[in-house]
Amino acid sequence: MTSEEAGLIGEFIKAANSWAIKIFGPTAEQIGGLLGDYAEHFRRTVTINRMKGAILIDKKLSEENVLIRPLEEINPKIVGPILEGISLEEDETLRELWANMFINYIDSKKNLNLIVYPGILKQLSTNEVKVLIYMDKAKDQKLDLRKYPKPLDYEIEEITNLERLNLIKEDLMYKVTKTPIRGNGEPYEVTDVESLATDVMKLTGFGSNFLDACRR
Repeated sequence: MTSEEAGLIGEFIKAANSWAIKIFGPTAEQIGGLLGDYAEHFRRTVTINRMKGAILIDKKLSEENVLIRPLEEINPKIVGPILEGISLEEDETLRELWANMFINYIDSKKNLNLIVYPGILKQLSTNEVKVLIYMDKAKDQKLDLRKYPKPLDYEIEEITNLERLNLIKEDLMYKVTKTPIRGNGEPYEVTDVESLATDVMKLTGFGSNFLDACRR
């Protein structure tokens, strides 16, 4: 074990002990592979990324003076996958989002209880997150795929994935046609509505809420 690894382990133990017991109670050491066994089984189960995640959470909790929810209000089915996500994440941008989401779920001042967000974040790349952030900051929260040069770097496959996850959707135009019908009785109209593709994507309400769950 290198001196760098040893130092990181010391930081990790201090960080994890400061908030793990508050969240998981006296059985925190039994959350195998996530918290309690990290130091004891370092060579087998613990990675540098996992410890960096725990240290990042501790730093944010301290700096923001977060009041953690009572233990009985914390859903392990939600925080468990988040801890798994942050502990496996190598990318710093995504690790930051995982940490923010974790803190938002345990923050007593938040009302975040939707269970699907961790599963969504798990399916996103760094660049897909950048696309979402760009759209969120855009004046109309839209991205015109016809525009050249591109306002930011993206691949169509990434746009497709964001659409599949219902984070964005195409901003369709609608053509309304009214056809008068005359028969033996009173005349009437038949209204036909046709949706037209625009190649302009916009952030969905779900996408906007998801981003809120990933930031502080």
